[in-house]
Amino acid sequence: RSCRQVQTQTLVTTISGRSYALLPRSTHQKTMKTLSKEIPTGEQSTLLVKDIAPSGTNRTITDEQLAEMTESVRTHGVIQPLVVRPLACVTDEKLRKAAGRASHVLVAGERRWRSARAVGLEKVQVVIRELTDREALELQAIENLQRQDLTDIEETRQ
Repeated sequence: RSCRQVQTQTLVTTISGRSYALLPRSTHQKTMKTLSKEIPTGEQSTLLVKDIAPSGTNRTITDEQLAEMTESVRTHGVIQPLVVRPLACVTDEKLRKAAGRASHVLVAGERRWRSARAVGLEKVQVVIRELTDREALELQAIENLQRQDLTDIEETRQ
C-alpha cells in the first residue's frame, strides 16, 4: 500500500532534541471546520493491537484517566474506532524507527489503544487514513482541541 504524495514541512528541533513541525501561517488562519474537510477520510478496518505504534505526541494522559478508560474498555470494549495511518505515510525517521514492527501509527485514540493493550484485547476497530505527517499533526490538534472543549463542558456541568 502506498501513501499519497507527502507535502513538505519545516521541522524545528529544540535543545532537548524534540522536533516540531511548523505549519505555514495560512494554516493557522483556517478554521478547524476547513481543516477537517481537507484531511482525507479513511476506511474502517480491524487491526491487531500489536500492529499499531503510538505517535508519541500525547504526553498529557494521567494515570487516573488511563485507569478510567481501561475500566470502560474492560466493561464495554472499545466503542469508538482508533484513527491510524500506514507506516508508509510516515516521513519522520524517529517515529518510523520507534514504530518497530508495527504496520500503522496511531493518530487519534491513544487512551483507547493503551487501555485495549492493558485489558489484553487482540484486535481493535480502526479508521485507516493515508495522512502526511502534517495532516496527522493537524488532526491530532483538532482532536485535542475538541477534547479540551468537552472537558470544559463537563467541568461546567459539575
